[in-house]
Amino acid sequence: MSQQAIFWKLWAVMRSERGLLALSVAAAGLANALLFAAPLIPAAMIDVVLQSKPPVGPTRWLVSMLGGAPALRAHVWLAGAAVVLITTLAWAVTYAGRRAAVLASERVAKKLRVRLYDHIQRMSCAVHDRTDTGDLVQRCTSDVDTVRLFLGEQLGHAITVAIMTAIAVPMMLAVDPSMAIVAITLIPLVLIFSAVFYGRVLVTSERAEQAESRLTARLHENLVGVRVVRAFFRQEHESSQFAGLATAYRDAQLASGRVLSRYWAFSDLTTFSGEGLILIFGAYRVADGNLDVGSLFVFLSYAQMLFWPIRMLGRLLTRMGKAMVSFGRIDSVLQEPLEECRQDSPDGTNIRHQRRRGCSVEFENVTFSYHADGDRTVLRGVSFAVAPGETLAILGPSGSGKTSIVALLLRLYDLTSGTIRVDGVDIRRLGRAEVRQKFGTVLQEPFLYSRSIRDNIVMGKATADPAAIFEAARMACLEDAVNGFRHGFDTVVGERGVTLSGGQRQRLALARALLRDPDVLILDDALCAVDAETEHSIMTALAARRHRGTTIVIAHRLSTLRHADRFLVLEGGQVTQLGSHEELLPTAGLYRRLWELQEAGLARTGAGTR
Repeated sequence: MSQQAIFWKLWAVMRSERGLLALSVAAAGLANALLFAAPLIPAAMIDVVLQSKPPVGPTRWLVSMLGGAPALRAHVWLAGAAVVLITTLAWAVTYAGRRAAVLASERVAKKLRVRLYDHIQRMSCAVHDRTDTGDLVQRCTSDVDTVRLFLGEQLGHAITVAIMTAIAVPMMLAVDPSMAIVAITLIPLVLIFSAVFYGRVLVTSERAEQAESRLTARLHENLVGVRVVRAFFRQEHESSQFAGLATAYRDAQLASGRVLSRYWAFSDLTTFSGEGLILIFGAYRVADGNLDVGSLFVFLSYAQMLFWPIRMLGRLLTRMGKAMVSFGRIDSVLQEPLEECRQDSPDGTNIRHQRRRGCSVEFENVTFSYHADGDRTVLRGVSFAVAPGETLAILGPSGSGKTSIVALLLRLYDLTSGTIRVDGVDIRRLGRAEVRQKFGTVLQEPFLYSRSIRDNIVMGKATADPAAIFEAARMACLEDAVNGFRHGFDTVVGERGVTLSGGQRQRLALARALLRDPDVLILDDALCAVDAETEHSIMTALAARRHRGTTIVIAHRLSTLRHADRFLVLEGGQVTQLGSHEELLPTAGLYRRLWELQEAGLARTGAGTR
């Protein structure tokens, strides 16, 4: 995307704050006008008081405002008071303008953060699959801060540069046109060099942002997996890898610094040379009697006011370049496609039924790939149906597509071909929000927030009363674990539930799903971390609700599936067996092999105990 397009997008984001920005611009203009008036007072003192000459040029109107030359000679203190008054007014106006700019920048930053976070929450799972979490974190924090600093500080400097240049040039021409031409001839040279410098800043800033993004992503990944790093004694290796990324980031920053150093050196040479030329030319003008000393003082003051913002142009362009790169990175996230998540379907289709025993679920010749080009096809022509109130068990080897079925039911992804129906309605005609409200899902690796047990449970139903929370915990066999904690349901579980065991995390997630009393309960290998006795208690409790809703259970242990009405066997993304225990056991296949292995294991265990 071009820099011009990025700027106009940023300008659109600032729409609601343009009034404050206009106020800051007006304040900058007034403050600079006052500052340009200040040097006229010492010039008037030099010409009128010290040399007893009549005021010339711009000093004439100022002397007249102070009561004329006789009054100024009689009351010298008026000049000092006028300087104090002007600089005080300029300070007050500058303060008001800076406040307006900072307020506008903070509001824009907040808007960007909220908009970016909301967009990330709604992005499709496919986008999240190919995006580093650490990189998204950086775009929400560091990149937004870069834009904020530019709007709050550097944008004001840019306006100051423009205003001071617009005021300085006419004022210098009014004082002495020939000297003004000498000063102005240096400006195009600086501007041309600045344009070249800005292009290099964009390149170095982009490289630095990418290096920082990789560094942040690695840091986030290792902090999340710190226990794995320690378990495999990988601290030194990971530290070495992080040091390499830190070195790359340092080199990128040094490259940016070298570009900036060249600009500073060139701008200093240009501006100081310009001031020297003006001083030499002005001295000759004074010696020839063509210029008063007071006018030379005023001109030198204006020249410094002109050259100072030019010198600061390097810092301004650096910040601007970084801000454009950062906003470009933010906008690239905002351009990612969103997952449609309406309450109802686009055409008004929804599920209308009086719930008795849950929903029916039907897969008809479903094929699914995680990539649009057909790569990684995980389901091939899958067909099955689950009646309301029925319990279907899905089993198969790892990678056979079991979890992909859950992802399609929740519409985390859309199927490649075929049809999925919920209560006879094509799931693609339903709003994602409506579909997900009917499902309660417990995953193999449940995600818990760093909040209390109660807060994690009520995520399933925010309006639940204490009795319903307690009942959900009882059905999930979480009651004893909660009672064992000092603070009970108010116990904070730590980041990702780190203070809980794997089985406790799964049971908490099960309680969260049960609290919703969903039409369809999905257990995706959700009891793999609990012991056999707890598993038996949970499955017994779930069997008691089998007629209240549809249940889909995914597991590797047949003991978890013993209450199922039917069994679906997946191999290589295809359905190889479907039927009840009595129908599948006599038939050669994966189900009978698993059953025989389980029976053999139980027999060995029994023999060992005898």
